[in-house]
Amino acid sequence: MLTIFVEVLGDKTELIYELVNDTDNEVTLFTRPRRFGKTLMMSMIENFFSIRKNSEGIFEGLAITEHKDL
Repeated sequence: MLTIFVEVLGDKTELIYELVNDTDNEVTLFTRPRRFGKTLMMSMIENFFSIRKNSEGIFEGLAITEHKDL
């Protein structure tokens, strides 16, 4: 029996831009079911805005790099 696994990864970096520019919220609450990527999303935001890390290589080629104003 042959089992084939296919992984599909979506680019969620555009959400960072929308979160910063399209909302006037001081606080954003992420409420999603278990195993829905909340921790991954927070890790992505942390890496993007961290001044202690050079994250250019991490986000290279993703949608967020099209927005130079961030």
